[in-house]
Amino acid sequence: MRLRSFKHSDLRNIAAASKVPEGTVRKLYYGEVENPRIRTIEALHNYFNVLQAQSGKDRTHV
Repeated sequence: MRLRSFKHSDLRNIAAASKVPEGTVRKLYYGEVENPRIRTIEALHNYFNVLQAQSGKDRTHV
């Protein structure tokens, strides 16, 4: 899944569920972060994997 495939209004929920600060999620969404921390990418990766498993869709890109 790609972060940019979600609506702007979804960012708050993504941040809360992934435990990544909302400001960081927004900066990633708008391309303001050139080199995010590994912990941030891992948290979002884990969140999207769970979301994908729950939805049953075959989307693999974060």
